[in-house]
Amino acid sequence: MRYCDTNTKVIKWASEEISIPYYNPVKKRVAKYFPDFYMEYVDSDGKMKKVLIEVKPKKETKPPQYKRRTKSVLIAEAMYSQNQAKWAAAEEFCLDNGWEFKILTEKELGV
Repeated sequence: MRYCDTNTKVIKWASEEISIPYYNPVKKRVAKYFPDFYMEYVDSDGKMKKVLIEVKPKKETKPPQYKRRTKSVLIAEAMYSQNQAKWAAAEEFCLDNGWEFKILTEKELGV
């Protein structure tokens, strides 16, 4: 958030302001997804860009690895399935609006 406030290329930003409907495969119903950030910025070519950003730990962006299917593995599988549905809906929403969708992990954030 500090980055958004101090970067002169960032024109506008908001946290969890955009609502995207998606089908939640875990709850078996339509739900709302609120990506972490919306940002409008000027890129290096001087063009205005609009982007939705989701911040997640790297391990939550990949299918869970396991040796035994414990309760915690089942929860991780459900979360992964739900995230995949959210991100597919966000990709489609952004494509329809000429925006970009990015998932940032600790790797991209340098944490």
